[in-house]
Amino acid sequence: MEARGDLRSILPYLPVVLRGGALFWPPPAQEAIKALALGPDVSRVSSGDVLADAITDLRLALNLDPLPRRAAEGLAIFFDDLLSRAQARDWFDHILPSLARLLLRLPTLLEDHYRSGGYQEESRGLRILGSQDGGIVLVSQELAAALLACALFCLFPTADRAQARLPPINFDSLFAALCNNSRQSQEQKVRCLVHYFDRVTASTPTGSVSFERKVLHRCPVSDSITYPDMDAWMKSGVPLCTFRVFSSGLIEDEEQETLEVDFANRYLGGGALSRGYSKPFDAMGRRKTRIVAIDALDCPTRLQFESSGLIREVNKAFCGFLDQSNHQLYVKLVQDLNTKDSCASIIPDECIGVSTGNWGCGAFGGNPEIKSMIQWIAASQALRSYINYYTFESGSLKRLEEVTQWILLHRWTVGELWHMLVEYSSQKLGRETNEGFFTWLLPKDIPNDICLLSHIHG
Repeated sequence: MEARGDLRSILPYLPVVLRGGALFWPPPAQEAIKALALGPDVSRVSSGDVLADAITDLRLALNLDPLPRRAAEGLAIFFDDLLSRAQARDWFDHILPSLARLLLRLPTLLEDHYRSGGYQEESRGLRILGSQDGGIVLVSQELAAALLACALFCLFPTADRAQARLPPINFDSLFAALCNNSRQSQEQKVRCLVHYFDRVTASTPTGSVSFERKVLHRCPVSDSITYPDMDAWMKSGVPLCTFRVFSSGLIEDEEQETLEVDFANRYLGGGALSRGYSKPFDAMGRRKTRIVAIDALDCPTRLQFESSGLIREVNKAFCGFLDQSNHQLYVKLVQDLNTKDSCASIIPDECIGVSTGNWGCGAFGGNPEIKSMIQWIAASQALRSYINYYTFESGSLKRLEEVTQWILLHRWTVGELWHMLVEYSSQKLGRETNEGFFTWLLPKDIPNDICLLSHIHG
């Protein structure tokens, strides 16, 4: 175990210790967790106030600082005020002891992760990735639940996380936010997590989940796609993929397997939380659900029309949509498409399209017309066979179906649409036009054949 580089990289950020080839909880922490596992009759933890005290005791046993005061207040607010009495009783009588038993299993789950046949490769082990390092981590759902339980109890060491450029992981700030004016949205986030812990303690999940960081390198790297520059996008001869517009519906309601783009929601978890979400498993024990999280420019205003902003956004989306596991095949197909000698239909992910919507256009303030075209360009270049675009009834996208059908009718390539997007953006910056991209692009008199093609999916 000590020889594994992946384990050594992450061990300083875990609450367990490694000694003699084994992982274990420090004895004082283990005794405190055991008491919680025996239920409120032994632990005396039956309210948010007392839970906060128990978490502080656990943190002190791990040589961590006491739980911040506002986090303790937030725990009391949620479990003593926001939950019903029946919900709180169920939490402290059943869910909390089950979570404590899950915590006791964390060392064993981690050892299984690093030792068992399915996880022997360091390329898939839980680890810290350096800046601009791509990679994939495959963990069991039970281990993922145990790690999230550590975050709930705020047990992860935080002293060196900022120096390592790691984001916060403990839930103390989440509970502390319940003391602020944004209480309603924060309450829904906490309820989402409580619901999750209820589910995993009622029935231990047996599948796996993978997390992948995708990277486009600035300089050529073997078996990796290089970050495309302006010239590369201009010269792309890849045909634009099918584009379907849905004025209603939700991304997570897709019946077929797609790459689902993650968006912020007023209530974390969206519709999947209330209705449940079930899809079959693949050969690695993962549900056939693919979610990609791509960060957009925040309040871009003029930047979204500048070359640097356009390149940044299209490459972010392209990186997220691209399947780099078939690098050599992808390179060959793109070369063939650019010379009109082949068809992208033989790509292994041919049936897996992209389900997306108004990425970066809500609180971030992006332009919906520009963002929809950028995602179309990126998905097509990534050789995705289609985009299912959910407009969420955005008034800015009333002509989206009309525009995409007109472009497809004229068989535009990625490079041609990119050229028009760059030209429009240049005119927008130079104040040569005040029109939106769709109005600027379309001829004033649309041919009748577009009307025949146009159909808004309800």
